[in-house]
Amino acid sequence: MRQKIEMRNQDSEMKSQSTEVKRRKIKVLFYFSFLISNFFLLTFLFGLYADEAPLHKMRDEATSYFKPMTGKIIMVEGKKVVFNLGTKDSVKTGMRFTILREGIPFIHPVTKEPLGKLESSIGRLEVKEAGLDRSTGYIITGDAKEGDKIRISESKVSMLFCQSKDIDWYLADSHYRVLKETGRFHLIDTDIETDNSSKVIEEAKRLKAEVALLITAKAGESGTLLTQRLFWVNDGLKFSEMDVKIDVAYAKKLRFGEEFFVSQTGEAWLQFDMPYGARFVTIGDIDGDGKQEILLSTGNDIRVYTPGVDLQPTLGGIQIKGSGDHLWVDTLDLNQNGVDEVIITSISEDEVTSSIYELKGTEF
Repeated sequence: MRQKIEMRNQDSEMKSQSTEVKRRKIKVLFYFSFLISNFFLLTFLFGLYADEAPLHKMRDEATSYFKPMTGKIIMVEGKKVVFNLGTKDSVKTGMRFTILREGIPFIHPVTKEPLGKLESSIGRLEVKEAGLDRSTGYIITGDAKEGDKIRISESKVSMLFCQSKDIDWYLADSHYRVLKETGRFHLIDTDIETDNSSKVIEEAKRLKAEVALLITAKAGESGTLLTQRLFWVNDGLKFSEMDVKIDVAYAKKLRFGEEFFVSQTGEAWLQFDMPYGARFVTIGDIDGDGKQEILLSTGNDIRVYTPGVDLQPTLGGIQIKGSGDHLWVDTLDLNQNGVDEVIITSISEDEVTSSIYELKGTEF
């Protein structure tokens, strides 16, 4: 009997040990799974936010060609020049410098002390190859000799900003504002919308811009591919081209981010007499004709108008009726079909909801 009991006890102990081992295995597997899942989560988040600000990448690419700096020419062979600036100074291929030559000393009229030497612009050069501490360029206008200075001025660069017809307005506007905030450019807007670089350069010459920026878009399954091209206006040479991907999440962030919920000051684009008091006003291409309609919220209804000499009801007076007490109204092409949906956030009986409307024929 004792042997049976002892055997049972041994069996019980073995089962207990076995259970403990299983528990340890389960714990190890749990912790291992936890670590693996967190690894993939972090990897996913890193991938999601690694490209957090694609518009900033295009901004940095544009500004990198206009970093103020001064150097000196140390060798001249025909049209080829070597100067004492390199990649350590942020020099890059495609940059253009003004060539300056020192003239007579400038003397203080009272103290007669030398204040420096007068400089005159005698030409321009373009960087063809950038080394660490010296670079090679070619004279594109004027001439140069050893000892002449070269400079990228701190003055604002006159830049034409042009967008193609296929780019969503809020993306182009966001990029425009990001560039403007750098303080490096005097941005010149234009009414033309094209992806034809020849037309862009022609327009830039007409408006006396030094540089032309053309931004175009190509819709994809998971977002939009933006392309930024930069051109020197005087000879039409493209010196930069950059693609960035705008995923749907980032586009929504631009569309609904805090910056779009604050008042913006500036000159009015258009002025119309409102047919009634409007709580919210937004624009969007809600019928897919490539033109922006104006949407007015009365607070409970949405009415759509086509801008012209005066506001005209779109498609005979389409509207969204009785959609709650409006808190916010906006438009966005969520399904990338070329037609903007209307997003309405409203409150009804202490419940906040967001609804999405798309125009089908003449009804939402």
